Amino acid sequence: MTNKEISVRSLVFLVIGILLVLSLVICINIVNGEKDLVATNATVIKIKEDKDGTGKNDITAVYDVGKTTYQYNFYYKDNIKVDDEIKIYYHEKDVTSVQVSKTSKLIFIFPILGIALCILGLFELFSKHKDSEKTIEESEIKARIIDEDDKTKTFKIINNQEKSNYTKTEEEIAEVPVKNIKDKKKKDDKEAKIANKIIPSSYKIEDEKIIYQVKGKRIQEISLPKISKIIKTVNSNKELIKVTTKVDNNLFIFTYMQNIDLNEFADILHNKMKKINDDILEEIEYKEW
Repeated sequence: MTNKEISVRSLVFLVIGILLVLSLVICINIVNGEKDLVATNATVIKIKEDKDGTGKNDITAVYDVGKTTYQYNFYYKDNIKVDDEIKIYYHEKDVTSVQVSKTSKLIFIFPILGIALCILGLFELFSKHKDSEKTIEESEIKARIIDEDDKTKTFKIINNQEKSNYTKTEEEIAEVPVKNIKDKKKKDDKEAKIANKIIPSSYKIEDEKIIYQVKGKRIQEISLPKISKIIKTVNSNKELIKVTTKVDNNLFIFTYMQNIDLNEFADILHNKMKKINDDILEEIEYKEW
């Protein structure tokens, strides 16, 4: 059922419910008006048979209140004969005001039903309002990033949640601003931005370590087992232009140096890391240096 259908149904429930609740005033007035009713027996003295096909006979009966006898004319459906006694009710405050029956307390079921309809209508409206407040982040939880650039990220919806401004149906492709996507890659990019970037002026691999030197500083080394990630950057001509290794929060960027073959360095590093850690993260990115 659509939101519009739910809204219409909820309003119908509320309108009918309010009308039925208002009937409570009528019910109370009826019951209060019958508080002084007194039951007594009346004797039928005259019957005018139904000749019009209404199913009612015109009855005349008499009843006694104290030492006074009163006469009452009314219509009666059941078969009845002269001298039969029937039960009637007269008002203690006005003995000439008579009725054949008392109103049942079941009339209060109408205002009770009205209260139930009002509660149901309000509940449906509240539930609809609550569902409409789903945030974009909730819809993004079950989306997969499939492409990105500097301004947008393209993702594939893998859930079938209620339609929003950009999540419409299962497996639909959409583009949204980067700031609206919260994923693991964004977290990694943030960490990379705050990492220390070190560009050695000379380097070589010996055993399980990289010996390097930054211009103007002393020679240092990197333990290969501590490398958690390797990124190879390739230009539009498919030439390797740099190799980046991540160690803790440091990024070591190796480029072509005099008397250093970057391709050979990358191959040696790859082979050694596979022996040390077969699950090492190795990525290839394409950009100009």
